[in-house]
Amino acid sequence: MKLYGVFLSPFATGIMMLLEAKSIDYELITPPGGLESEEFGRINYMRRIPVLETGDGDYVYESAVIIQYIDELHPEPAIAAGSPLEAAQNRTLGRLADLYLLNGFLSMVDELEAKQFDSAIVKHCVKTAQRGLNDIEETMKRTGFQIGETFTYADCFLIPGMHIVDLLLPTLGHKDYLAERPMLSAYWKAAQSSERHGFYIDKMRQAVALRQETGEAM
Repeated sequence: MKLYGVFLSPFATGIMMLLEAKSIDYELITPPGGLESEEFGRINYMRRIPVLETGDGDYVYESAVIIQYIDELHPEPAIAAGSPLEAAQNRTLGRLADLYLLNGFLSMVDELEAKQFDSAIVKHCVKTAQRGLNDIEETMKRTGFQIGETFTYADCFLIPGMHIVDLLLPTLGHKDYLAERPMLSAYWKAAQSSERHGFYIDKMRQAVALRQETGEAM
């Protein structure tokens, strides 16, 4: 398999974590020519990452779809184990993180690069993220979800999502955003101290630093 993506993309990093958890060999490839190039356009007509190239040379797009494809192709170890209800609860957490943390912040990337920190778009994205964090916290309380030895569907989105939140919310004046969210606080602390998860969190942080210093992506 080949994965077109970079550590700067939290969507791609979640898939890297899944591939490692399932012990799947893959080649990580930076989009040839950049996202807007004709060369990459022949790989993904939507010109977005991540893209998974299968062993047969076909392509799978969109992170949630790629995760489902990988899980169906390699069902062990399961990433949404337990009863059907427990699996649904795990997927709910992943869905909330995908919608409110990852995609919720996408709209303000251009605003931040232009240093428009007080724009209506930024304020809306922050409000959306805060709602998502509240919903995730409550879902964790109701289900008892916490980080564990087994990598789950929720982790694919929660860890990259929390990386983005932890990077942006303090910068935008919300330094104590975890103060009243003890379940999320414990989850994020455990993720950062985990050897497996900490490696990818560090990689994402390094990628952001490189982008800020040089404009390049890793």
